[in-house]
Amino acid sequence: MKPHEDTNRTPTQSGVYATEVSASRKLGDVSVTHVAQASCPDSCPFLHAGCYAENGFLGGFITKRLNRGMDRDIDRLEIARLEAGAIDRLSGERDLRLHVVGDSVTRRGTRLLAAAAGRYTARAGRRVWTYTHAWRQVPRDAWGSVSVLASCETEEEVLLARSRGYATAMVVEEHPGDRRHRSGRVNLLPCPSQTRGVTCASCRLCTDDDLLRSQNLTITFAVHGSRPSRNKALRALRSARSPKRERPSA
Repeated sequence: MKPHEDTNRTPTQSGVYATEVSASRKLGDVSVTHVAQASCPDSCPFLHAGCYAENGFLGGFITKRLNRGMDRDIDRLEIARLEAGAIDRLSGERDLRLHVVGDSVTRRGTRLLAAAAGRYTARAGRRVWTYTHAWRQVPRDAWGSVSVLASCETEEEVLLARSRGYATAMVVEEHPGDRRHRSGRVNLLPCPSQTRGVTCASCRLCTDDDLLRSQNLTITFAVHGSRPSRNKALRALRSARSPKRERPSA
């Protein structure tokens, strides 16, 4: 396969899937990568418990095939290498959303992705963004120029992730409206795609984590999906916020 050629392969081939133009109405005209959930941290409260990537078309067509296609002998570093290779085969003509499904939990793997993202941006100046539940394990500087938001479930986690240099996103049960507001010690902005129907391609807030950090602004995402999936995610979120929950090591 030549560099910059569309990598629109079936997800069963390697556990990694990249395509030039997302089919998601929420994302809009952006490029995307997806990787098997073996790349996700075990500490993610939504893993196999209401994760949006396990719901609907994404879950049934993409995620399940990615998971089935992943060689069980491949470790998380190798998954990152495969994803970096997929990024190198994209054109770079659109903003890129890294791993709509999946994450990166190793420092070396994250640096490989950051280098590939840097090459992607160098081709046409487009931005690369993502979210991570692995912000406790991976330092912010490993992500390089990628706009990365730490995925949090509590305000306490937001403050901790910020202290480690991350911009932040937080899952909530529902949005109180579409305007910026304050809760406790954090400033929250409901995702404009969820509240106003704009695409990620046109909004681009999450592609600028420097701006979000400078404004101490956390993007919130309301639990969504089919009723069964949403109910599972709500239970996972409430469990993650429980005072009795054993917190991941800092």
